[in-house]
Amino acid sequence: MSSVPSISATTETHVDKIKHLAKDPFAPSVTVHPTTSPRDTSRDVTLPDLPELFDPDFLNKLLPKIDTSISSPKAPESKKSAFMDALDKEENKQFTQNLAHGFKSTGSATVDAFNGLNPQTAHADYDRLLARSWSADPLATLKIIWNLRSIHEGKSEREGFYRAWGWLYRNHPRTAILNLSALTEPLIEKKLKKKANKEDGDDDDDLVLVGDEPKERVVRGMSHGYWKDPLNLLILAASGELNSCTQTFSSLHAPKTEKTMISQPQRAGRRVPYNGVRRSKSTNSAGGHRGHKVVNKNAPKPTTSGEERIAQALQRDAENSAKAKEERAKRDEKARKGIEELINTSQPFKALFVCVARMFADALERDVRILEQIADPATADDERINLSFQLSLAAKFAPSLGGTHDRKSNISSAIAALLGERNALHVQYAPPSPRHAIPVEQMHNLRMAYTRWVISPLRRFMQIPELYMSTNRWNQLPYQRVGSTCMQKNKKLFIKHDKARFSKYLRDVASGKRTISGATLLPHTLLMEALDASDDGSGNPEEMAVVEAQWKTLVEKLREAGTLEDCLAICDVSGSMGSLGSHRGWKGPIDPIYPAIALSLVLSQVSREPWKDRFITFSESPEIVKLNPADGFIESVRRMGSANWGMNTDFNAVFLKLILPLAISNKLPKDEMIKRLFVFSDMEFDESTTFVGDLKETWTTEHEKVAKAFAEAGYEVPEIVYWNLNGAEGSKPVQADWEGVVCLSGFSPNMLKTFMEDGGVEALQEEMEKMEVVEVEQADGETVITTKPEKQKMTPEIFLQKALGKPSYATLVVED
Repeated sequence: MSSVPSISATTETHVDKIKHLAKDPFAPSVTVHPTTSPRDTSRDVTLPDLPELFDPDFLNKLLPKIDTSISSPKAPESKKSAFMDALDKEENKQFTQNLAHGFKSTGSATVDAFNGLNPQTAHADYDRLLARSWSADPLATLKIIWNLRSIHEGKSEREGFYRAWGWLYRNHPRTAILNLSALTEPLIEKKLKKKANKEDGDDDDDLVLVGDEPKERVVRGMSHGYWKDPLNLLILAASGELNSCTQTFSSLHAPKTEKTMISQPQRAGRRVPYNGVRRSKSTNSAGGHRGHKVVNKNAPKPTTSGEERIAQALQRDAENSAKAKEERAKRDEKARKGIEELINTSQPFKALFVCVARMFADALERDVRILEQIADPATADDERINLSFQLSLAAKFAPSLGGTHDRKSNISSAIAALLGERNALHVQYAPPSPRHAIPVEQMHNLRMAYTRWVISPLRRFMQIPELYMSTNRWNQLPYQRVGSTCMQKNKKLFIKHDKARFSKYLRDVASGKRTISGATLLPHTLLMEALDASDDGSGNPEEMAVVEAQWKTLVEKLREAGTLEDCLAICDVSGSMGSLGSHRGWKGPIDPIYPAIALSLVLSQVSREPWKDRFITFSESPEIVKLNPADGFIESVRRMGSANWGMNTDFNAVFLKLILPLAISNKLPKDEMIKRLFVFSDMEFDESTTFVGDLKETWTTEHEKVAKAFAEAGYEVPEIVYWNLNGAEGSKPVQADWEGVVCLSGFSPNMLKTFMEDGGVEALQEEMEKMEVVEVEQADGETVITTKPEKQKMTPEIFLQKALGKPSYATLVVED
């Protein structure tokens, strides 16, 4: 992700920050002569003959642009048939799991893809959804793929994006590679606003510089993805895991060891569920309780001393470590040879390899030139601050020598060669002739200079938290520079190694003196942590404080996008959604109930009064939930976790047994009716037991029944946002051209920004207003026909245009 580095440590004053800027970032980090060298490796670090690496026009050479000026003749339009239209409509009917009426498709291939691609989508559905959508609108499909990844403006779905990009790479390789840089470029505008008496921490997984900046400064923007994405895609392509949408991504995940294969239920055997009832203690195969070691008192005592047993254990560990290292080396060498073969035999893969290397080289060259200006004694302090705002995070995620991506692909060698050609490495270097590879000795020189003069200085200057963690300098770690995910994953280590400083930092966060990152986290992950932290009321105070603070940051940053007015969340808590507590011991898909509750909580907290801190749950019967802001996030989650919810999914009852009767009994004026409702559900609604008018014997969706009931009562049905938390195979509640509805999916709250930014969807409706014909009878009895503008009602198709029409998607282009 694009980023701006922070240069303030937890206890630094402004003078300290300026001193840090004035330090020479290129000075050696150590004064002791190292005893080992990267040259000592037995790995082959050279590259095959690759003249395209140094050619800016490599893509046109490897994957020439297809001439689309000569189009094939259009097929004659097929004859219309009322019978076939009726047959198609019949074929599109689909029941929900609970026998409510719905549709197989929304009637729009792009809306189906936009709504169907989400964290729960079956891998086999990607090909179908993307192929149909591409046939209908290639550019919209390309934007849907990027929206799937977009951390700040989309669904923030990483591996789902890899799967979709893999489809693009197989079918349209030039378009896939040409647009790859749109993952890391700062295409999303970001304004850093200085808050009174606060130091701004990072509002995402980025690092933010703070100091005496103006109240508002336009800084380097944010990106859809992060710099590790291109490296991951390269490894997936090399391993063959992008060859189909159904492949597992084993190359991105460390193989399970005996230790990691211990079941989670064993580790969590003493946990208590959230209905307040303790589970019966199950036993393991040895007769003991799960999670407890069984001691055999009759076992013979060991004959060796404690020292001997320790020595034997250390010996075993050393042997196992050596064996694992040898096996890893064999796997890495096999992967490297596979990449070399692909470079020599596959034009698309060669283009991908060159593209990733050049992306990093371009960014690192730019950043190191900026760093040289910052290090120049003639540069003023204010200018140093301005320059530091322009640095990216390429150096943080660039492949380190001997790291996973380097061992498997030698991509570090390609980046180093490019930087050497551009004189960015402080070494004498000339690129090889087209028919010669770089000699091994020269390659070692380039790789060492890549680390010494580019990667290390940039990482030290930005004070990347991992530098402190890997060298056990916990007491120097600047916590406000820790990204969202890093903080979430490593808070236990911070407590273990630096509890006093970390606790003080959290107290400062709670008092408003400091900020904590959290804006890029998905709400349901914090919800699950809140459930764990409040389990038995015995959660670690520091861990609970982190969860509370990160949730607060997530909500506050979302509020900065705009406002949500006149809307409520409707949260499906029925049996088909799963149950709270099911995440323990389960590594498969997340039960939809987690994002349903989490997103409902988010929406209720970003809404304005009087809709703030309220939402509706439904299962057997609808229930209004009112949150107490004084409770905090964890306590609110705990209270919800103890609620007694039913198994049914009576969606219809929310409208016909709660909202509409409430309006009628209180004689609510039409303009006071709630305007928009967000339905967070798996969409597996029950068949309604309430029939309206003559709809009993016809194929009628639950939405149509609700709309008809409201119309008969003299009210306009609120705009309904159907937020799908299930995959793509489920029944669709509406059609793409139906008015007054929106279709969304995924677990990220950032899609709410489309309703909040620049006047939200209302602004788009005004832009698309249509003219309504009106007959006016004048005093002389004559009737005059005139027109007046009428706001266009929202449809799933119109919302799709709004979501994909953001400036950050404007650079995406289709070329094959």
